[in-house]
Amino acid sequence: MVGAGSAFNTGSMALDPFLQTKWLQPAKKTAILATGTNFADALAAGPVTYREGFPLVLTDGTAASLTASAKAALVENDITQVLVLGGTAAIKAEVATELTGMGIQVLRIEGADRYATATKLADFARLTSPSPLQVDGGLGWSYSTVLLASGTTFADALAAGPWGGDRAWPIVLTTQAVLAGNTQTWLAANRVPLTSVVTLGLGSAVSTAAMNAANLAIV
Repeated sequence: MVGAGSAFNTGSMALDPFLQTKWLQPAKKTAILATGTNFADALAAGPVTYREGFPLVLTDGTAASLTASAKAALVENDITQVLVLGGTAAIKAEVATELTGMGIQVLRIEGADRYATATKLADFARLTSPSPLQVDGGLGWSYSTVLLASGTTFADALAAGPWGGDRAWPIVLTTQAVLAGNTQTWLAANRVPLTSVVTLGLGSAVSTAAMNAANLAIV
């Protein structure tokens, strides 16, 4: 069991055993930073953290600096690159500046809302990286399937993160009743190479109407 007094401390404590697993190549000192005060961006990162071995570090999105536990985790584990998820409403600009001042390369992946940020991360995953040490060019995933999960509840996307990562399938998010507009636009724009959308938690999490709209978007 890994646990602490807050989400920020627990995430940092989990970093040490994570870095000792086979998933993280020693040269890839890359972490993902997301707000711990809202779960959506962290959920979208699930497949990436699992497949690439990039630990997920949570910080207080309302603060203008890293939490002490997040900063300690990055320093103690020699993290040299951080992918910041979300816009400045999720992780403030001052935090990115702080990371740069620590000698850490920062790449912010953001969209207009949680749904657009998830699709931006899916785009990033598909781009080809220029070298093993430089992830800002992308992760080089080749996928024709995406997972669709609720962006307002966390259980389904959380459970599916490792499954998506194992298959290099990103997670995109939606509202319950209707397919989120940014997600629908992204699916339609990527109907090639997409061939299928796997909906998680049909019913109370994602409506049949939202699922059908997602399937139609890639036709």
